[in-house]
Amino acid sequence: MRVFAWFAAALSVASCGGSFTTEPSPEAGGTAGAQPDASAAGAGGSAGPTGSGGSVTTGGAAGEGGRGGGGGAGGTVVDAGGDSGAIDAGGPACKIDSDCKLVDDCCLGCLAKEASFPVPPCGTTCIVNPCQPLNVKGVRCQNNVCILAAECDSSVITCRSLPPTCPPGEVPSISGNCWSGQCVRASACRTVKDCSACRPELSICVDTQTQLGNQVRCIDVPPGCQTSRTCTCAGAFACMSPFTSCISDAAPGSSHLFCSCPNC
Repeated sequence: MRVFAWFAAALSVASCGGSFTTEPSPEAGGTAGAQPDASAAGAGGSAGPTGSGGSVTTGGAAGEGGRGGGGGAGGTVVDAGGDSGAIDAGGPACKIDSDCKLVDDCCLGCLAKEASFPVPPCGTTCIVNPCQPLNVKGVRCQNNVCILAAECDSSVITCRSLPPTCPPGEVPSISGNCWSGQCVRASACRTVKDCSACRPELSICVDTQTQLGNQVRCIDVPPGCQTSRTCTCAGAFACMSPFTSCISDAAPGSSHLFCSCPNC
């Protein structure tokens, strides 16, 4: 009887335990609920420091970068140099070659400027003339613009290479004692070998008689001189001081003028 009673009591407790097993589920639910709260708090905490700290750092770096970029305003100097270039290749600056001058300054570089251009003082001493590496020895006035003159006198050529084939009105330019491989307008050359470089329909051949020998160059036909390529019409454009004495070639239809110095 005692054994039976003990067995019945155990069976009864097991049954009650079974009912208790299903009851604690709300407690598990409560624990699960607490876990999201902790997770949310943790996420909030980590996002807080990262957001505030990160934004300040990133903002600061961007600000510094912006100021550094502003330093690029120094590029305005380059633009100023570009403006100088614009004078060389832009607005009206000359009518004849003598209206231009070569500026070979250590501070400004190698430029073609109008004769009245004021060259500011430069405290730098040039080791090499800035025009020398460019093989520039003079300037020309082309289409009312002062330009750096190309070298085109083929009499100085000593290399064996062949010159490029150039379109009408252009000639091969020279670098040192050889061809540069480029073609330039004949009227952009400082000098040429002879009048064959000057196309009669496009330019006038000007032969300047100097004490060191004759210098030949091509000039664009001045306005209004297409039918009168004489000293009377084109002499002021062709003959530069002090070679102001002009003689026209007597040959009919010739585009050849001779300039000399009356007082040299």
